Amino acid sequence: MTPWAKARYDAAIPGIGAGAGDNPANPRARPLGNDPIMTCEPIGYPRIILTAGMYGLQIVQTPKEMLWLFDWFGGRREIWTDGRQLSDDTDNRFYGNSVGHWEGDTFIVESNNFDDRVWLDDDGHPYSQDMKLVEHFHRVDHDTIEFTMTLTDPKAYAQPWTSGPLRLIWIAPDQLKSGNSGWEDIRQDVCIPSEEAKYRQLVRDPAGGATPGADSKPSNGGR
Repeated sequence: MTPWAKARYDAAIPGIGAGAGDNPANPRARPLGNDPIMTCEPIGYPRIILTAGMYGLQIVQTPKEMLWLFDWFGGRREIWTDGRQLSDDTDNRFYGNSVGHWEGDTFIVESNNFDDRVWLDDDGHPYSQDMKLVEHFHRVDHDTIEFTMTLTDPKAYAQPWTSGPLRLIWIAPDQLKSGNSGWEDIRQDVCIPSEEAKYRQLVRDPAGGATPGADSKPSNGGR
């Protein structure tokens, strides 16, 4: 990390994920952390795909764009496939500005213009608005899409970082049915501030040692 990124990382207090709570492997983490998602801020990309666990992702292809609809946080990512080039002259977005193209049977996505108010991962690593991602997606068999991503952000990191192979697993439509209702779709799992405030009052503050109802300020705590 650069000094700029290290300062932001040191100020981050994780509340979920590996090392959270009393795990000595991560002394920075504690139940009342300051993770932005705990006040229903957008989770952003690539964190949503790296830490969503068993939550679903629906991919919709059209002639001009590919839409990624995330179960977790109700996120939506647009990847333009109409031949346009990646431009720096766009608004910053939590899920980035993305264009994609095919090289053989590999789908390549380039992204920039990320909003840097969110974290890169559950541990609080930051990124800047200068971050660029390049992702390669390849379907290795009927049920599996394997992909890698390369992150370049000279303001935050001294050199580019490339992930090991990650995998998306296809789930049959009948496995998505909700309570035998006939729906074959991902859930509508959005973050609702009023419900998050209630959760803070009844669960998070008591778990962190705070007095329930002591104040009405928004919480930055972790689950």
